[in-house]
Amino acid sequence: MSTGMTVKAQGSEPIPTIVTFVGPPTRAIAYRVAQAHALILKVTSDLSDEELKRRPAPVPPELAPSIEWHLWHIARWADLLQASMRGMTAELGRRLGAGGQIWESENLATRWGLSTGALGYRQAGTGLDDNTSASLPLPHKDILLDYARKAFAATDQAVAGVDDEQFQVRCT
Repeated sequence: MSTGMTVKAQGSEPIPTIVTFVGPPTRAIAYRVAQAHALILKVTSDLSDEELKRRPAPVPPELAPSIEWHLWHIARWADLLQASMRGMTAELGRRLGAGGQIWESENLATRWGLSTGALGYRQAGTGLDDNTSASLPLPHKDILLDYARKAFAATDQAVAGVDDEQFQVRCT
């Protein structure tokens, strides 16, 4: 694989944006997933607590969730993906080993003081109305980033465990 153009957030290391892949498409998918996670972590890590609480547009809080909400939402779906991949095929279960959601194993909803019934579909924020998502009391930046790092690392490992043969197997 070779890199081309890069993007660079203010004061950060460059991140390649154009990559030419030679090899199986599963390697390209795994690379892009890991690259997206790295970029999300880099951008959000560089934000202050105040910046992380900002909305994507100058609108009232009830009209758009914060950047921190989006970080949590992306991390939740990454965590759900990595946990579910273990059961997709017997071989993936063998390769990836036992495991589950970090969210559940670390009892994060309870530790963060969140009501699981108010977190949307699969406790991941999907389907929440604007008011609920905008007012979700998420933890301090460092705690949220710790969860995102763990969820992204587990997902990157799970996705990298899929080769072309497993990619073609019908999921159970």
